[in-house]
Amino acid sequence: MVSKYILTKRVKVLLAGSLINFCVGICYAWSVFADGLIKEFGWSKAEAMFPYTFELLVFSIMMIFGGRFQDRFGPRGGIVLSSYFTGLGLILCALATNPLGVTLSFGLIFGSAVALGYSAVTPAVIKWFPPSKRGLVTGIVLMSLGAAALVWAPVVNLLILRIGVANTFLVCGILLFILINLASRAIAVPDPETQPYEQRSSISESDESSWRTTIRQPSFRIIWITIGLSSGIGIMFISHLVQIAELNYQVT
Repeated sequence: MVSKYILTKRVKVLLAGSLINFCVGICYAWSVFADGLIKEFGWSKAEAMFPYTFELLVFSIMMIFGGRFQDRFGPRGGIVLSSYFTGLGLILCALATNPLGVTLSFGLIFGSAVALGYSAVTPAVIKWFPPSKRGLVTGIVLMSLGAAALVWAPVVNLLILRIGVANTFLVCGILLFILINLASRAIAVPDPETQPYEQRSSISESDESSWRTTIRQPSFRIIWITIGLSSGIGIMFISHLVQIAELNYQVT
């Protein structure tokens, strides 16, 4: 009975975590929003891209605080806060459709929302699975974040064509607030009494390297720089997909 409950619960947590990452992954469809801002409000390309650039900066910094927040208050607290920031950020984008307003709303508020949600999901999910499955589970959760661009891009484009970019921000803000809030109810960590897999490491705390020691290692710095440069290039490329497609496939 206990094993059946654990199996059901861990699948729910996995699905909920994937849904949350899928929701915040709408940021990867920014090139569609940017195209709407350029065509509907006459923004320059630089003005339309800056909110996304600022969002990446805020996201990278807030990840540190998001991780500490979920360590202290639990993953559900971070995800609930992410839902409020997500809804607020996108709704404010609809109300303040000028470069400064969208930059602050999407870049600062929504960027914080992504960091809070993203940093809380994966740690909560992997605690329900054995070490042999955690790589697979992490891949599934992160896949939903990347796959979001494939789904959100055509959806956002259709909404912009039908109701305009401002109303699209509004609809997405309300929808994502509801979805993330609902998904947060399924997020939990295993109880110590019914913990499905041994969480204790064979390495004692006294033998573990602190994070300060870790970041001093040359190997860590090389890996950090490599991942930062490669992911940064890919993410910035994604933000210009619509404009790149128009330049390469426009009919003359």
